Amino acid sequence: MSMNRRDVLKLGSVALATGANAFTTVAESTHAPIPQWEVFELTLPGHSIGNPFTDVQLSATFSLGHRTVAVDGFYDGGGTYKVRFMPDAAGDWTYTTS
Repeated sequence: MSMNRRDVLKLGSVALATGANAFTTVAESTHAPIPQWEVFELTLPGHSIGNPFTDVQLSATFSLGHRTVAVDGFYDGGGTYKVRFMPDAAGDWTYTTS
Protein backbone atom coordinates (compact mmCIF):
# COMPACT_ATOMS: atom_id res chain seq x y z
CA MET A 1 0.00 0.00 0.00
CA SER A 2 1.49 3.31 -1.02
CA MET A 3 0.35 6.35 0.94
CA ASN A 4 2.04 9.14 2.80
CA ARG A 5 1.38 9.93 6.44
CA ARG A 6 -1.22 12.60 5.63
CA ASP A 7 -3.37 10.35 3.49
CA VAL A 8 -6.67 9.45 4.99
CA LEU A 9 -7.67 5.81 5.05
CA LYS A 10 -10.62 5.47 2.73
CA LEU A 11 -12.76 2.50 1.88
CA GLY A 12 -16.00 2.29 0.02
CA SER A 13 -19.28 1.44 1.65
CA VAL A 14 -19.63 -2.08 2.94
CA ALA A 15 -22.87 -3.83 3.73
CA LEU A 16 -23.29 -5.65 7.02
CA ALA A 17 -26.15 -8.09 7.41
CA THR A 18 -27.54 -9.16 10.73
CA GLY A 19 -30.21 -11.70 11.29
CA ALA A 20 -31.22 -13.55 14.42
CA ASN A 21 -28.43 -11.99 16.47
CA ALA A 22 -25.66 -12.32 13.82
CA PHE A 23 -23.47 -9.58 12.35
CA THR A 24 -21.77 -10.44 9.06
CA THR A 25 -20.11 -8.32 6.40
CA VAL A 26 -21.05 -8.71 2.77
CA ALA A 27 -18.08 -7.30 0.89
CA GLU A 28 -14.79 -8.22 -0.73
CA SER A 29 -13.47 -9.42 2.62
CA THR A 30 -15.82 -11.56 4.66
CA HIS A 31 -15.89 -11.53 8.45
CA ALA A 32 -17.18 -14.26 10.70
CA PRO A 33 -20.71 -13.67 12.04
CA ILE A 34 -20.81 -11.55 15.18
CA PRO A 35 -23.80 -11.89 17.51
CA GLN A 36 -25.80 -8.84 18.51
CA TRP A 37 -24.12 -7.07 21.47
CA GLU A 38 -20.71 -8.52 20.52
CA VAL A 39 -17.89 -6.33 19.17
CA PHE A 40 -17.31 -6.01 15.41
CA GLU A 41 -13.66 -5.05 14.80
CA LEU A 42 -12.44 -3.69 11.47
CA THR A 43 -8.67 -3.83 10.98
CA LEU A 44 -7.07 -1.67 8.29
CA PRO A 45 -3.42 -1.60 7.21
CA GLY A 46 -1.56 1.69 7.02
CA HIS A 47 1.77 3.32 7.65
CA SER A 48 3.31 4.16 10.99
CA ILE A 49 5.50 6.91 9.49
CA GLY A 50 5.48 10.19 11.39
CA ASN A 51 3.00 10.31 14.24
CA PRO A 52 0.09 8.01 13.30
CA PHE A 53 -1.79 9.07 16.44
CA THR A 54 -2.17 12.62 15.14
CA ASP A 55 -1.44 12.48 11.39
CA VAL A 56 -4.25 10.04 10.49
CA GLN A 57 -7.91 10.48 11.32
CA LEU A 58 -10.05 7.37 10.94
CA SER A 59 -13.78 7.13 11.52
CA ALA A 60 -16.71 4.98 10.45
CA THR A 61 -20.43 5.62 10.21
CA PHE A 62 -22.61 2.57 10.81
CA SER A 63 -26.21 2.71 9.58
CA LEU A 64 -29.35 0.65 10.07
CA GLY A 65 -32.33 2.10 8.24
CA HIS A 66 -32.48 5.80 9.13
CA ARG A 67 -30.32 5.39 12.23
CA THR A 68 -26.60 6.19 12.11
CA VAL A 69 -23.84 5.71 14.66
CA ALA A 70 -20.49 7.53 14.24
CA VAL A 71 -17.42 5.74 15.60
CA ASP A 72 -13.83 6.99 15.80
CA GLY A 73 -11.03 4.64 14.81
CA PHE A 74 -7.62 4.41 16.42
CA TYR A 75 -4.01 3.48 15.72
CA ASP A 76 -3.18 0.08 17.22
CA GLY A 77 0.57 0.04 16.51
CA GLY A 78 2.68 -1.60 13.83
CA GLY A 79 0.92 0.21 10.98
CA THR A 80 -2.50 -1.16 12.01
CA TYR A 81 -5.64 0.96 12.44
CA LYS A 82 -8.90 -0.28 13.97
CA VAL A 83 -12.56 0.60 14.33
CA ARG A 84 -14.77 -1.22 16.85
CA PHE A 85 -18.56 -1.28 16.86
CA MET A 86 -21.19 -3.20 18.83
CA PRO A 87 -24.51 -3.67 16.99
CA ASP A 88 -27.43 -3.14 19.35
CA ALA A 89 -30.07 -4.36 16.91
CA ALA A 90 -30.40 -7.12 14.34
CA GLY A 91 -30.78 -5.99 10.74
CA ASP A 92 -28.92 -5.02 7.58
CA TRP A 93 -26.16 -2.68 8.78
CA THR A 94 -23.90 -0.75 6.43
CA TYR A 95 -20.77 1.20 7.19
CA THR A 96 -18.57 3.73 5.48
CA THR A 97 -15.06 4.55 6.63
CA SER A 98 -13.14 7.76 6.10
